[in-house]
Amino acid sequence: MLRALVPFYIAPYLFLMSVHASREAIDVDDMTKSGVMQHSELNGTLLDERRITELSMTHNAEISGNLLDRLLRSLWPQVDEAVGSIIKSTANPILEQKLPGPLSDLKFRTFSVGAEPPEFVPMSVEQVDDGVKLVIGLDFNSRTDISLANSDGQLTLGIQRISLKGNVVVLLSPLINQVPVVGGWKLYFVNPPELELRFSDTA
Repeated sequence: MLRALVPFYIAPYLFLMSVHASREAIDVDDMTKSGVMQHSELNGTLLDERRITELSMTHNAEISGNLLDRLLRSLWPQVDEAVGSIIKSTANPILEQKLPGPLSDLKFRTFSVGAEPPEFVPMSVEQVDDGVKLVIGLDFNSRTDISLANSDGQLTLGIQRISLKGNVVVLLSPLINQVPVVGGWKLYFVNPPELELRFSDTA
């Protein structure tokens, strides 16, 4: 179980590392200002500081988002496997206990959220009381392999596609003065997300 949870525990750290690495790798402010000045000299116009700042923030977000996407694609097969293992080990015993007689053997037979990872867009990072709050845009549209069935296969329910959109908050708190630096973390949506499920194989 602990091994399966590792990708989820390290995800906030990896996000912070990707943002920090992008800022060290490319001085976006200098690059943007230089490009703007060259363009201004050619056209005989000057862009104000607000426009330069907006361009800089856009470049920062794009670089951070690209790094996060590449990182997530590398981890996604393990994340998908871990999610499936957790669901089967935790949800199936609950179904067995809670469902009435004929339905008590209804279990998740397969659980894969698909080969395509969600897309994340870093939106903001801010200091809060005793912690750091990250706000990330989430867009997940994937072909899935999720099925529930009873032992004889007469009752089945499948989900073949999931669409999920919303803004996610990752709260890293409290911050401590020893490894692993973050004492805990919370994950939640700012507002109820948009969720669509496409079902299949119902009987």
